[in-house]
Amino acid sequence: MLHRTLLFLGLTGLFLVSAALADQPKKEVHSQADLPRATYPVTGSVSTLLQSDDSVFDSTVSKAATDLDALFSDYDIKDNATLISILSAKLSLQELKGDAAGGLQTIKRIRELQSKPDLKLTVGLFDEAILKAQQSIPAKSGAEYEQKVESIYRDAVNALPWEVVQDVIKSARSISGLLSEPFLLGDAQEKLQPEIDKSGSLSRGSIYALMNTRTNLGSNSR
Repeated sequence: MLHRTLLFLGLTGLFLVSAALADQPKKEVHSQADLPRATYPVTGSVSTLLQSDDSVFDSTVSKAATDLDALFSDYDIKDNATLISILSAKLSLQELKGDAAGGLQTIKRIRELQSKPDLKLTVGLFDEAILKAQQSIPAKSGAEYEQKVESIYRDAVNALPWEVVQDVIKSARSISGLLSEPFLLGDAQEKLQPEIDKSGSLSRGSIYALMNTRTNLGSNSR
């Protein structure tokens, strides 16, 4: 009887602690400075890491991915710029993991946070085409897949009011031609390697940039 009583009291205590934690309000974030500082161990060459096998790259960014989930669960992010940055990192991970449905929902949220009418319509447009193509062609490569991405993207652009989005679309087209694999690798090497060489780690913003570059490299290789 005593053992049952102690067990009951122990379970009751755990329940009360869990309930108290659940009732705690989320910490409000009004700028990047309100987020906890975070660094992630990274060694070696950035360009080598960006071209590594999925298992190697995933293990490098796994803690950042876990921390990303914690930011959404533990913080009430009021600042749009900060929230967009975190959602963009989430989108990169979803694309890398092949989570097309989740990625499309994230793009929708990012667009809703935009203040300019053209960006509300165009942010993530090519990512959206990639994710929708992945839903119908799981291979994620080959001529049929590439044609599907191009077709979805073209149809999406043609459906938009040109007078509103033309500047953004023209800019995206001109920039996309510059984002070759050598350029992406060189840019990452120049911007991120000094941080790794100095501290053996990357900050939150830098690890997000690393994930975004990996996503862009995957898009270019398809």
